[in-house]
Amino acid sequence: MKDDDRHGARAQSQDFGVVTAASSPSGIYRLSSELVTLGTANTPSTEAVRGAAAQLIVRQVESGRRGLAVCGVSPGVGVSFIAANLAIALSQAGVSTLLVDGNLHDPAVERLFAPADEAIGLQQLLRSDRYELADVVRDEALPDLSLLYAGGRTTDGQDLIGGARFRRVMDGCLRDFQFTIVDTPAANRWPDGLRIAGVIGYGLVVARQDVSFVDDIETLSADLERGGASVVGSILNNA
Repeated sequence: MKDDDRHGARAQSQDFGVVTAASSPSGIYRLSSELVTLGTANTPSTEAVRGAAAQLIVRQVESGRRGLAVCGVSPGVGVSFIAANLAIALSQAGVSTLLVDGNLHDPAVERLFAPADEAIGLQQLLRSDRYELADVVRDEALPDLSLLYAGGRTTDGQDLIGGARFRRVMDGCLRDFQFTIVDTPAANRWPDGLRIAGVIGYGLVVARQDVSFVDDIETLSADLERGGASVVGSILNNA
């Protein structure tokens, strides 16, 4: 199986359209091969993600809904892969998009979009009034795509995400960009994803074939709803 296909994804019970890829990588970042939506090949992975992005545009962006938390039950189901590629696909469609790494325990966005300098980000913004949102957001990492890194690993991520400042930061993100996508940590290890989705108001559940259990997915969906987030759908990774 080729690298581009090892995270093959399809959306469950959806008839998705296609968002055309139309952007070139920035020279400032070392971009991972997992960012399949940067390619021109119509693999099952790219078609599914672009189709999901098209549905988000119709159902979320055009309805004035400005954000989404991407959530998974356990590690290794492909939450970061889906969040990053969805963000790229939205930006390719001309939607001003911010990708936030909300996983302060095991951040991945810095690996997917490796910067040339120190990646300060959400952690520093939540810890100190010294920083404003504009100080830590990487504007136009790709055309119409900005990044907010996690700012490194930390052991008190749950407390930072649970604080009042986090809501203010998210309010700023939702205000400043047409759409904000937040990558979240595994729900069976930390409650951060439920908190993030509750603040944003919408969640997308990612599962993986032969890894995720239906009961666990249903439980996560119910927990998201109880936490104040509407579940907009699910994506199944076939790898």
